[in-house]
Amino acid sequence: MESVGDDCFNELLSRSLIQKDNAIAEENFRMHDLIYDLGRLVAGRSSYYFDAREIPRTVRHISFLREMFDVSEKFKGLYELKCLRTFLPRLAYPSEPCYLTKMVSHGWLPKLRCLRILSLSRYINITELPDSIGNLLHLRYLDLSYTSIESLPNGTFMLYNLQTLILSNCESLIQLPQQIGNLINLRHLDISGTGKLSIMNLQNVVNPVDAFQANLKNKEQIEELILEWAIDPQEQQIEKRCT
Repeated sequence: MESVGDDCFNELLSRSLIQKDNAIAEENFRMHDLIYDLGRLVAGRSSYYFDAREIPRTVRHISFLREMFDVSEKFKGLYELKCLRTFLPRLAYPSEPCYLTKMVSHGWLPKLRCLRILSLSRYINITELPDSIGNLLHLRYLDLSYTSIESLPNGTFMLYNLQTLILSNCESLIQLPQQIGNLINLRHLDISGTGKLSIMNLQNVVNPVDAFQANLKNKEQIEELILEWAIDPQEQQIEKRCT
């Protein structure tokens, strides 16, 4: 899937339909204005850049600029959109801290059972998610980067269709629970700036088949991996006597 995506992206780039946006960062790209206009035309009333105007009931994809305080009143016109597929805040100023009301993060969003893309990135007051996040069974993309999330609720590991989980720069995140293995369709896990992928207590692996099933050799995109074996106290005493 990634190879096909790379081929399509490079083809668009070679034809200047996508261009580098060096004004923001070297790795950022933007659509040509004509392609953007075409996309807006094709999307019609199903995509919407959220502002103070009346929101059509046909909207399926919402994007908007974050403010320092995104209070419940700001989203009042969205609460009736039960079939929303995309909730994508955008950042006006990268260094500006942002706060999102719990009425949205814990009340409204977990009820959107058709949601495919959910970003809560850079809302620094988010320290947890409700367990009802597990109701979003169609979710494919979840971005919690730059939040104060401390742990993931059990409901997260019921998102069997999730393909991308972004936890980069979540400095308060303690660990990834064992249940993350339930996310059988997960293809991209970003924990950069948070921690390393560590597999600990490997001395407890009795059956070599368990290690074989982990299939680490085929996870070619892992950039940093720590494998740890704890020393059994009895073996440690034997080692001391031998030395």
